[in-house]
This record gives sequence, C-alpha cells and structure tokens, in this order.
Amino acid sequence: MTQASEKCAPDHRSHPGSPLQIIYLTLVAALLYLASNWLVERIEMALGRRLKSRSLLFFGILMTLALATFSMIRWYTGNP
Repeated sequence: MTQASEKCAPDHRSHPGSPLQIIYLTLVAALLYLASNWLVERIEMALGRRLKSRSLLFFGILMTLALATFSMIRWYTGNP
C-alpha cells in the first residue's frame, strides 16, 4: 500500500444519511417550524398587535432553534 491510500479518510459530510436519518431530520425540521410559528404568535398575543417584522422574528427563532437542535443531534449521535 502506498502512503497516499493510507491517508485517505472517508468524508462523512459528503455522504447523505440513511433514509431513516433523513426522515428523522425532516420531522425535526417540521416540528421546529411549528414551534417557531407558535412562539411568534405568543409574542404577538403578549404585545397585543401583529408585528411588522414578523418574518424576521420567525427567521431568528427558527434559526436559533435549528442550530441548537441539530447541534444536539450531532452530539448525541457522535457525528462530528
């Protein structure tokens, strides 16, 4: 064997997940969408008005929840 073949390590990021893993991540994404929408509605109800920048608030909540959730999933599953 050559040294070049010994140095090659599989790149896990280039391979799609198993079909079951893809289903789980899709379900989590849908739940995050629903949770973000619920939170935006609760914030609007507390303020007593509909926000002008509702979509920006929704995006911020969704992005924060997604980054935290998918980071936890990677940590629990042992994927880097």
